[in-house]
Amino acid sequence: MSRPDLSPTPSWRTIAPTQLRMLSQLQKRDFVVLGSIVAVLVALSIWGIAHVSPDQGSNETAMIFAMLAVPFVVVAAFWPLGVWRKESPEQRGYFWSLPAPRGPHTLLRVAAGWAILMMACVAMMAVSWALVEGAQVRLGSVSISLARWYVPLATATLAYVLVSFLAVLVDGPVRVLVWTGVAVGGLRIVAEATRSASLAAPIDTVVTSLGLALAGPLGHGGPEIVQSGSALTPGFVMWGANYLVWIVFGVVALVLAAYRHRDAT
Repeated sequence: MSRPDLSPTPSWRTIAPTQLRMLSQLQKRDFVVLGSIVAVLVALSIWGIAHVSPDQGSNETAMIFAMLAVPFVVVAAFWPLGVWRKESPEQRGYFWSLPAPRGPHTLLRVAAGWAILMMACVAMMAVSWALVEGAQVRLGSVSISLARWYVPLATATLAYVLVSFLAVLVDGPVRVLVWTGVAVGGLRIVAEATRSASLAAPIDTVVTSLGLALAGPLGHGGPEIVQSGSALTPGFVMWGANYLVWIVFGVVALVLAAYRHRDAT
């Protein structure tokens, strides 16, 4: 019989760095793809800046992070697929057999994936800032605004949490998302064909709310945000309310999915 002290349960201080290192290795392909796309976009941006005459530049304020909101959401939505690559629930027996409680261990892995995602997003934000600084030096007519710098990070977090919930719970999260979209579209068509307001209203409310939460105030009124600075504009309040609803839903759903009991296979 083996003695417990010969194979002690590792502490969370040991598990967390191990998860980060493991995910960094697992997502090498994601880093290569993302880095290649960013490199091409940077090269095109530099080429464009170099070929614009200083007198062609217009006096404008550049919301340098506004353009990153949508790309960040797209990247974040695919990120959980890399975090759980080759370890769908039906292939998660080894992960579940590790000497750590399943629920907290699952949430720790999701958190490690989120931390790496945030580092990648911050790196892209730094590249964006450097490009606009270069354009400012070149054109001399572009001013930089860092207003709402955290919004793209927040919307990326929301997309990551919502898809992570599916990645933790089901074997084919992309398939579930596609079929959910098909089902919602079908219900919307039926509601329009039957002129059923009682069916269309809740569908439109949910879809609109999620769209607002993911788009952020940067998608609704850049000039308003630039002019009002840190003021609570109507667009910001609307985004914040919808964002809060969906992030709470996503976190609760993720925790429930992580603690759902399954037999190791």
